[in-house]
Amino acid sequence: MTRTSWRDLLGPWVISFGGTLAGVRLLAAWTGSVPNVPIAAVFSVWALAIALVVTALSVGPRLRPSPGRGPMDALRAGRVVAIAMASSRTGAVVAGFFLGWLVAGLLADALSSPYARERALHAVLCCLGGVVILVTGAVLERLCIVRPPRDDDA
Repeated sequence: MTRTSWRDLLGPWVISFGGTLAGVRLLAAWTGSVPNVPIAAVFSVWALAIALVVTALSVGPRLRPSPGRGPMDALRAGRVVAIAMASSRTGAVVAGFFLGWLVAGLLADALSSPYARERALHAVLCCLGGVVILVTGAVLERLCIVRPPRDDDA
């Protein structure tokens, strides 16, 4: 399994950004307005981001063996790596989705009303939450690299 690179994250981001931008623009042309970004989306994205940060903070010290405590077993570290890889890709998709929604909203009515400004604020908060998920997932993946034990006897 290879580590996640920025190229692995760019594809899902571009697809979600472009698809959302095109879809919301099409919907805005059809209905005359851009749909709202619900406040529940902000809470959901940030709840996931906070849970991932807490996971990274709790797993990080367990990966470094200390006196009296052995290292984390490889299977558990592998599970955390799988979650981290999925989280970084999910963060890329979420950030691209809400950035596409924000750009479509700005192109449609350019913050002309309080409703549009609230929608833009929700989209920005969701996009920032997606970036936090992406970065935390990438850092957590780097933390969980299981290095072979050093052979000090040789």
